[in-house]
Amino acid sequence: MNIDKTKNVIKIDDWKKTQAMNQKNEGLSEYLNVLSFHDLMNESTEIINEIQSNEGISEDLTLKSQALADEIGERIEHSSGGLSDTFRHLKHSIEDTIHRLNKLI
Repeated sequence: MNIDKTKNVIKIDDWKKTQAMNQKNEGLSEYLNVLSFHDLMNESTEIINEIQSNEGISEDLTLKSQALADEIGERIEHSSGGLSDTFRHLKHSIEDTIHRLNKLI
């Protein structure tokens, strides 16, 4: 019986990339958390403009979009339970679209 001992091995480059992304995401989340709601909406407008530009969507833009959606969702959830369900559905729809766009790149 052969046992594949490398089945659970992760490439060091993949691990480093994941660690770097996690650190960037944590920093971005902390930044968004201290913004006023008005400034948060300004950030979302900037991200929308970047997405609509001819540059297309990048991994960094995907990360920003996800962190922004998470922060807005948390704020809505804390302020209004009824709106949070609607926002959660909208967020999942946006995430699905971003994942499909990333696959096209």
